[in-house]
Amino acid sequence: MIAAVSIVGVVLFLWPFLGFGLTPDAPALALTLAAVVSLAIMEAGARRLDSGRLALLAALAGIDAALRLALVNGVGGFSPIFFLVLAAGYEFGPSYGFLVGSFSLLVSAVATGGVGPWLPYEAFAVGWVGLSAGLAGLLVRRVRPARRSWLPSRVDVGALAAVAVVTGFAYGALTDVYGWVAFYRGVENFGWIPGLSPA
Repeated sequence: MIAAVSIVGVVLFLWPFLGFGLTPDAPALALTLAAVVSLAIMEAGARRLDSGRLALLAALAGIDAALRLALVNGVGGFSPIFFLVLAAGYEFGPSYGFLVGSFSLLVSAVATGGVGPWLPYEAFAVGWVGLSAGLAGLLVRRVRPARRSWLPSRVDVGALAAVAVVTGFAYGALTDVYGWVAFYRGVENFGWIPGLSPA
């Protein structure tokens, strides 16, 4: 299910690079398609959760919305909403990490009044952050034996830090696609123009 949602997300991010002679309405059509398909599939994914995981998903999304409302930002663009997404994905797996990331952005956008055409881009990008953390968690658990302590090991902390650094830069690059298409559209030699060559 997450793979199907991710395919829609990849199309959303790649369509400006495909070089089709698209009309200026193409961004709105792509966003509408992405929002409808992804919300339907994410809602179906949330229905498969047991009551404890669903309650945790709601709590994490609410906490992330409050953190975004408080505008808590750190050095170098650090945002604490990513911490919860990374930790949830690492501990509970890729699908759950994707759901926590996507729902956190959706809830915080509604709470902060930040609903706009950039939202599907951000929701996919943060969802993929959680998914990446979940994949790293699966890989670490496969390589090393199970631990007895509830405290994270150095391997866990190192893997999660590495995922955070890589996905932090990837998130920034991915969300720049929206700015390039929407805010810089038509700016010669810089912005996106319908019918632009793939190169």
